[in-house]
Amino acid sequence: MRLEQLTLDTLDPEQRELYEEIAAVRAGRVSASLVADERGAIRGPFNAMLHYPALGHRLQELGGFLRFRGLLPDRARELVILTAAAAQQSEFEWWAHERIGRQVGLTDDEIAAVRTAAPLTLDDPIEQAAVDVARATTTSNDLDDDQYARARAVLGEQPLIEVLTLVGFYTMLALQMRVHRVPLPPGATPAFSD
Repeated sequence: MRLEQLTLDTLDPEQRELYEEIAAVRAGRVSASLVADERGAIRGPFNAMLHYPALGHRLQELGGFLRFRGLLPDRARELVILTAAAAQQSEFEWWAHERIGRQVGLTDDEIAAVRTAAPLTLDDPIEQAAVDVARATTTSNDLDDDQYARARAVLGEQPLIEVLTLVGFYTMLALQMRVHRVPLPPGATPAFSD
């Protein structure tokens, strides 16, 4: 890890305020172990956010909105996040959201198809459109006119904007974690490497 690993007992007041904001937004929605481990070490993208609290507040606010107050159904949202994680081969992002995806009802086959970019046909048209947009934008960084028209017809304008924002946000988090060499939790199995 390239950034100093912050722990709950080493946070300054500004960092502590941000940590409490992160924890409060996620309270009752995700396991506290996704934010900090049993030793108090801050996990995943949150360590970098705490190193730069002024930016961290804004990132946490956007992330919390996308995860807990957005328009997309839970399964569609997690399919998009996992697609971004797989495209970036972001081990921590995948580890965290594979668990969340299972909690919202993603099947083993659906998760495996996202991880390997295998064909994936979903019964729900919103889920399918969300995955199609995520796959297209993580591979070609664009949607052609036909892809855009299909996505907008199924999703609607605001959910389409949300899908694109999810892809961008989770791609940015993957970049942060890759560059800072954020490790998987001890005992976690890598999804993309040995």
